[in-house]
Amino acid sequence: MTRPAKLRVAAWCVFSIGGLSSILAWRFEGAPDEMLQDLNEPTKQSLYQLERMGGKMQVMMVEMHDWWLAQWRSPNLPYTILILTLVSAGVTMLIAKLDERTGSQ
Repeated sequence: MTRPAKLRVAAWCVFSIGGLSSILAWRFEGAPDEMLQDLNEPTKQSLYQLERMGGKMQVMMVEMHDWWLAQWRSPNLPYTILILTLVSAGVTMLIAKLDERTGSQ
């Protein structure tokens, strides 16, 4: 089996497993936990102190971390899994196509 064929099989496996995981996460999603969301909300004072200690880059990293955690919360989880699956499978298919054009085996 050539390397492009193996990459296509891997892409279809990623697509199948990710799609099934997305469907299962959508089917079994629970209610969002409001108490946890309130605990993670940074206040202006804490952001100011964080900026004084670590600079603006640290504040940006905390905001990005909070955004990423929000993607893994209940209503967004199936969509996040689906998007990551489509991107991963698409990149793998693209690599297989490029590998096929170069003729490498």
